[in-house]
Amino acid sequence: MINNLFVKPGDELIIKVAVAIDKKEGKIYADAIKKDLEEMMKGAPFEIEEYTVTFRRPSFKDSVDISQGISTDGQNFKFDILANRYNKMKKLIKSWTFKDEEGNVLKATEENINSLNPLIASVILDQLDLATGNI
Repeated sequence: MINNLFVKPGDELIIKVAVAIDKKEGKIYADAIKKDLEEMMKGAPFEIEEYTVTFRRPSFKDSVDISQGISTDGQNFKFDILANRYNKMKKLIKSWTFKDEEGNVLKATEENINSLNPLIASVILDQLDLATGNI
């Protein structure tokens, strides 16, 4: 059942991402479900951290803005899925709990989004796509 036909300015989507880092070898593992990552890493000397990423719930206007990379010339359809997903993250992100080396929470800026490990970004965006219906 739909509770509201309109997106309210304060509506949010909360995405979780669990991360395990092998500091010795520099390998990184991530999953949307911490328990699944713990099972996968069972017996390995990894410490798993869980982070939260908060997004605005997208409105119709947001979906139009995000999808501006889609085009057609009447015969061919052009769609850059990576650019679309990147634009979605940039447009909708409000905050996250990722920290720098000193333990300070980093702001969810475009510069910091650009610096995300691609695996972490992919896990976040997979969950965002599920939550938003792939707009």
